[in-house]
Amino acid sequence: MKRLALAALVAATLTPAFAAQTSQLLSASDLAEIQRIVPSADLSALTLAQMGALALALHGTDRGGGNKGGEIRAILN
Repeated sequence: MKRLALAALVAATLTPAFAAQTSQLLSASDLAEIQRIVPSADLSALTLAQMGALALALHGTDRGGGNKGGEIRAILN
């Protein structure tokens, strides 16, 4: 019984931390910028890995010759 209670407590404390972490990866302006670059982008169910990759595509060094749209499409597919 103690393990179950401890597991519930850990889950309850991790959930808000996870939510805070995801909101730090992509701000509202980042999401708006993605929608501007790729208007058909579905941003409703992004994984943590996709959020990190999108943040890097928006704010990282220009590795793709300025083709952010193509990079964003590749991340979302």
